[in-house]
Amino acid sequence: MSKQKPKFKPTLVPQKRKSNHCLNCGTKFDENYNYCPNCGQENDHSRASFGILVRDFFQNYFSLDSKFSNSLLPFFFQPGYLTKKYIQGKRVSFVHPVRLYLILSLIFFFVFSMVSKNVVEKSLNDFDQSLEEIPDSSKVILNDVMNGNFSELEQDSVYRIVSKDTVSGSTIGYSIEKPDSTNEFLTEENIKTYMALRGNGHLDAQDIMDSLDTSGLTDFEFNFFRQVIRLDKAEGGIVISQLLKNLPLMMLFLIPFFALLLKLFYVRRDHYYITHLIHALHLHSFAYVIYGLAFLIVFLWLPEGSSGSWIIFLSFVLVSTHSYFSFLNLYGQKWFKTFVKFNLIGFVYSWLLFFALFAELFLSVLTF
Repeated sequence: MSKQKPKFKPTLVPQKRKSNHCLNCGTKFDENYNYCPNCGQENDHSRASFGILVRDFFQNYFSLDSKFSNSLLPFFFQPGYLTKKYIQGKRVSFVHPVRLYLILSLIFFFVFSMVSKNVVEKSLNDFDQSLEEIPDSSKVILNDVMNGNFSELEQDSVYRIVSKDTVSGSTIGYSIEKPDSTNEFLTEENIKTYMALRGNGHLDAQDIMDSLDTSGLTDFEFNFFRQVIRLDKAEGGIVISQLLKNLPLMMLFLIPFFALLLKLFYVRRDHYYITHLIHALHLHSFAYVIYGLAFLIVFLWLPEGSSGSWIIFLSFVLVSTHSYFSFLNLYGQKWFKTFVKFNLIGFVYSWLLFFALFAELFLSVLTF
């Protein structure tokens, strides 16, 4: 009696084409091996496809495996837990803190950039629409200003106002009487010339600066005003991209300083600097998730004209609460002492963040 051939069972899962050697490192092994014993690559000789490309990307860079599932719940609902486990040596079971930070910061700044561009474009559209609603009599005056026709306006009105007794002898009056190099550059003639040339698409910032009286400016002031003109002539979306392009790098540089701040406030605790550094990575990663979701809600789901400030405030409260409990669980001090230290650290870090942001914007203007 002849043997019956096994019936073919259709399946939606693509069959792997196994081989006796590794395509990555060339190691020879039995065809039954699912992975290369030398480099760990999967034993699959199937032709590369878009599905394989996407799968490999998520597996290699986003670690959508047991590490991700093990890290998800404690990341959101057990503040300080991941930092504790990493310091205790349980590092294979959870997503690496640096990888977690880089992935979430990448997503956050993409969302933040998208929302910021949309806000700027909407503001510009609203401004253009408001110009259309201006009465014709006012448009004549506005057109004179935009074209630099100041001779038809009451140029001395400002000087008559500041000369009143209400500001007599004040700093305002003094600054008008004793202008510095910047005020000497921002003269009526220079402003008039600039307003007449700013709409000319054939002139770049250098051409416009060459048309102005810059004799009183230093080299630094000259370069700064030239960059300001470049920003003024550029489209809103390009300007936002320029101003925001260095924010991820700025925040990455701030992480070690924040960790140092933690070390200074917990200098008597038995924690090395690396503990505070890992804690800082986890805290910022959580903040990126919450603020990113808040920006998406404001951008995608709030009706037009609604203020999303309450959502941003709610996200701030959520991040602050999570961070406080993370401090409490990791450092093990009393709740009131932790509360005081938490607020002091937040105050100092806010100022550090402010100056870093100012420096980033300033450098972005200079390098535009």
